[in-house]
Amino acid sequence: MVIVLAMSLHLPLLGLSLFVVFMATQSNVVVVNLLTKLGFIIVSLAIGAVLLILLFAYESPAARVGASTALIFLCAFLMRASKLGKIFFIVGIALAASQQYLDSIPSAELLVRACLWVWMACLYPLVLCAIINAFLWPVEPLSQLKQLVHEQLTVVDQILGGTTRTRNNRQEPTAANTLNNYTRLQTLMRFSWMRNAEFRARQALHQDYAAAIALLQIQAEELARQRASVAEPGDQTLTVEVSLLRGTIARLDHSIQNETPFTLNATERADARLATNSAATGMWHTLIRLTQRVQDTTTPAPTKQASGMLAPDAWSNPMYTEFAIKTTLGVFISYLVYTGADWGGIHTMALTALIVAEPSPGAASSKMVLRVMGAVIGAACALIATIVFVPQAQTIFGLLLICIPVLALAAYIASGPPSVSYIGIQLAFTFALTMLGGFWPSTDLVDIRDRVIGIGLGIGLAFFLQTSLWPESEAKALHARIRQLLQLGAQTLRQMGTAQQDQQARTSLLEALPALAEAQSMLGRIALEPAWNARTPRTNMHLQQLYLAKLRQLLSAAGGYALAHAVHQHETSPDEVRTLLDLQKLLADALDQKAAFQEGPDSTSEAPGALEARGFIVQIELAKSEASQDQASQAYLLLLHKLFEAGSATHQLLALPAPESP
Repeated sequence: MVIVLAMSLHLPLLGLSLFVVFMATQSNVVVVNLLTKLGFIIVSLAIGAVLLILLFAYESPAARVGASTALIFLCAFLMRASKLGKIFFIVGIALAASQQYLDSIPSAELLVRACLWVWMACLYPLVLCAIINAFLWPVEPLSQLKQLVHEQLTVVDQILGGTTRTRNNRQEPTAANTLNNYTRLQTLMRFSWMRNAEFRARQALHQDYAAAIALLQIQAEELARQRASVAEPGDQTLTVEVSLLRGTIARLDHSIQNETPFTLNATERADARLATNSAATGMWHTLIRLTQRVQDTTTPAPTKQASGMLAPDAWSNPMYTEFAIKTTLGVFISYLVYTGADWGGIHTMALTALIVAEPSPGAASSKMVLRVMGAVIGAACALIATIVFVPQAQTIFGLLLICIPVLALAAYIASGPPSVSYIGIQLAFTFALTMLGGFWPSTDLVDIRDRVIGIGLGIGLAFFLQTSLWPESEAKALHARIRQLLQLGAQTLRQMGTAQQDQQARTSLLEALPALAEAQSMLGRIALEPAWNARTPRTNMHLQQLYLAKLRQLLSAAGGYALAHAVHQHETSPDEVRTLLDLQKLLADALDQKAAFQEGPDSTSEAPGALEARGFIVQIELAKSEASQDQASQAYLLLLHKLFEAGSATHQLLALPAPESP
């Protein structure tokens, strides 16, 4: 539709309009509406900034370039230090792109008209996207949330049934996938809260559902490992337990899809008490605790303290200023290169230097590769179309036959996973700028050549600046995140006792799950950093991988104990409660010691907390033995067993040497 309107009404800058379409077309109507509203502000700010430069510095090129450089520096700084980083990113793109037109158009009036056409070329695609997504194919975030929940619970059912595909088929569920899906659930829940006031009133319960689904998948994987390791795989007792769990999981899925309260019937509660496998027992505890949360209508919605638009350390952290200097320097050098060479066709060099700017060399390298791939594919498609098809196309219909297949391919890639989606955006942008620059068929190949050369030069310059001037490695942030996860694990165990403390433990666990997912992403980006630029040895990455794996086990075990404690705390005697609290404190202290030990400069030996963890293993065995002799309650024995699992995971974690501090 954008192509038809632009060609019919002779609206310029069709390539920019198609780029806006790709950026504004998002997964659901909430995001599209939000981007449409912000888009008007973004474009108006960008055009306003250019007009201000023209107003005060049109006749002085030095002042104009200096003002533009200062504004680009401010935008680059706020890209890192502000929550509205994407807005300032687009404003910076507009400022960088405007420099070529300010040099090539000799009349101030024509420049103002060109700026207003840029404003128009960005706004009408936004309006079209909002209309199409709202009336033709509206996708509600709540329906996406239900679909994701169904997929997650189907995976749990497949794990329990042993029908999941192997790793070679790339469909085997992993703990990392569970954490990523938990983050996706959180995102879709926020969009659903924004869309529906009634849905927003039950935020606390929705958080419980998300955490329960993540724990169920982790516990199902543990149950599958236990079934694979037992001597008799055909154990009928365990098979019956698994079958009962699968039926309950199916009922949970049905209740979520129909938005009805989830409850366990008397038969299922009896089955939960008769469960003998530890992982199966953990899954039942997750379901029982979820039922209790559904029935508890007094739980208030979580409240967040209001925070400013800037990062807390915006004015004290020098990394924000260093990033802004590197980015601005890349744009300025690119401007000098294409202006000094009188080669305006490679002005994309300046845009590329800003687009691929990322905080860490690993993230920048990944984006550079994706941009190169998208530009090369887009240029190749444009080259083939220019040579083979354009000479035969004389109407808008012929142009659509050429463009729609390429743009459809770009849209398909852009809608894929984040690791490759940017290829689709860059493919469409490169193809549109080279094929749709005018209102007539063009067989000129110069634009294609200049586009690829400009992108290549911009990537090379940005890579050099990002890795040579104040190189930022995420190794230090990952080191701090591991320490934070150790502290959250300690808080989860220490804060269990009363009902209020159980709620605090749940909050710590909910905070730890996305933190663990972010740590996994950090480790992936660190792996992409150049070996000669990395601030930590490559051998340290293997140790960090082990840490994250053990932290997953610890959080899973701590979550299982927290759920069991919430379910059975009223079935234990005061003496049993005191024993459990003492053991929890001992385990939490060991984790806190490990976290504090990591802050030391030479943390290469075993942390002091490992001694307490070994002592804990001995004490828990003694407590279990005494409980068996004294014929203690089944609830107390179960809690001891769950706490022992958390202690074993902690002992394995603390036995690892601390990663080398970057």
